[in-house]
Parts: sequence; C-alpha cells; structure tokens
Amino acid sequence: MVKTHEEIEAAANRCAARSREDPTFSAPDHLLQSGFDWIEAIKALRLSAGWSLDDANRAALAVPGWRLWCARRVEVDGRCEKMARHYARQHPDNGFVSEVGGSVVFHDVPARRGGVS
Repeated sequence: MVKTHEEIEAAANRCAARSREDPTFSAPDHLLQSGFDWIEAIKALRLSAGWSLDDANRAALAVPGWRLWCARRVEVDGRCEKMARHYARQHPDNGFVSEVGGSVVFHDVPARRGGVS
C-alpha cells in the first residue's frame, strides 16, 4: 500500500529522533523492515537528514537488504530496470549502481557519515 506524504514525513521524524537517541540506529534498515518501498524510503531519508538524493541512495544501498530488494525489483519490474539503467548511465561515477555486461549491479558502498544512518 502506498504511503501518504504525511506517513512518510512522520516516519522521517521518528527516524531523525531515534538517530539522535541511539547512534547505532539504522534508518534505512528500519524503513526496509517497516515495509517502505524504495521511493518512500528515499523520501523519508532525505526528509529526516536533509540529504541529497545521492546520499540517501548511498545510505539505503549500504544495507544489504536494500541491495537485494532493488536487484529483485529490477529483475521483475521493467520500470525499475529502466530507472536503474538511466541512473547508472547519467551518473556513472555514483559508485552504487552500474551496468556490467548488460546487467544492473548494485554495489556495496559505505554510507557517508552525518545525519541519519
């Protein structure tokens, strides 16, 4: 079920508060476990920490579960594959998604420090 802007904003506020209280808290992992889809999670991460799109993508893809989630979505949803390929081509130096031998590959990259992690 698609989350409303208010639900995403509330989740972002909870993640920001919890990150301030607990330095080991992982907002990307929490959002994955809470059933957020990719776009909802990225919106929540950007709201919670004021991150750029690249920083939010990098933080989410630092979580193995999100890399697996994205790889599976690319395999079964042509729209996801198209978006991933487009992003990889438009941002070849991003470090977290690329095309290798005709396949979309999500790379294990550490999240940048600062804000919600």
